[in-house]
Amino acid sequence: MYKYTPTIWEDEIIDVDESGQPIPKVDENGNIIRDIFGNTEWVTIQDGTRIKAKRLNNMEDGIVNAHKGMERVDNAIKRLQLQLEMTDRVPSSSGAFFDDFSGEPNTRFVKDDTRTDLIEAVEAGATVLKVASVTGFKELTEITIFDGTNMEHVQIASINAETKEITLLNGLTSAYVKGAKVCRSSVAESDGVMQFGAFELFSIEKVVG
Repeated sequence: MYKYTPTIWEDEIIDVDESGQPIPKVDENGNIIRDIFGNTEWVTIQDGTRIKAKRLNNMEDGIVNAHKGMERVDNAIKRLQLQLEMTDRVPSSSGAFFDDFSGEPNTRFVKDDTRTDLIEAVEAGATVLKVASVTGFKELTEITIFDGTNMEHVQIASINAETKEITLLNGLTSAYVKGAKVCRSSVAESDGVMQFGAFELFSIEKVVG
């Protein structure tokens, strides 16, 4: 991280005689000392800080990095504003689905892989889902339920961890078989390609020995 080191500037303070006139510098022979431009050099109480390219460049670097810092803060504020706006506009979105085109990664855009299965078939209009697990699900968030025939998005009203039941805000529009998938995201990834998750039914044959 860049850290600016300021220059402590000091004034040049010229010494004066009893009459208030500057005192010139003289050599061992009593001759007044002059600089390369012919100007008289004066006796000083404090030499002061010389203006050099190194010190001026340090100031320029500080200004540039201060502007970069202001831009980063401005972008961070814009991202927070977008997150708040998305949260207000889209229920249960948590401000995750947006791109502010700043080039910064959206750390909140994470696929939620929470999923489970229905352990009992449900009819259209049902508001309670009996599932294998309620771990990872949260109230007032949207879930997807689908089987080999139907699919819909519903919102969770409440969760009973003891009975492993999810109560919905509204009734289902379709019926679903036992084993239907209940998930936060129905997207699956294969070879870097996002696609709809699969639903399968299995036949179990009991063998009596």
